[in-house]
Amino acid sequence: MSSTLQADPAPTRSPTFSGVLILSTGVLQLVAAAAALAGNGGLLIAQNPVHPLDITRWSWFLALIGVLVIISGVGILAKKPWAYLAGIGMAAISAADSFVFASFCPLFALLVISIDILVICTLMREFPAACP
Repeated sequence: MSSTLQADPAPTRSPTFSGVLILSTGVLQLVAAAAALAGNGGLLIAQNPVHPLDITRWSWFLALIGVLVIISGVGILAKKPWAYLAGIGMAAISAADSFVFASFCPLFALLVISIDILVICTLMREFPAACP
């Protein structure tokens, strides 16, 4: 009896983990933007932020980025090839935005930056399989 060894087929990569991560980042940014727009008590903001930015204007920018990140996440979950590049770009923009927002709310910004770095790493790993 001769048995031949066959190589395992290449593992299929599912974008579910990346999609859920980037969706959670978008939702977190929308929640932070809504809390900042709500005014008093909605968001714990540092008393003396480093950047002299208007929190209301910045929260609208944060909301716009949150919506774009959610659109990228939906595209990733739908396995659209364009969404992988858009997701990498939006995660990088989200991390940069959170870096500036860190002077207002440091723990929130650290959480979002950590998730964004994880999203970029997972999307870069899945990108070659998504675009044949």
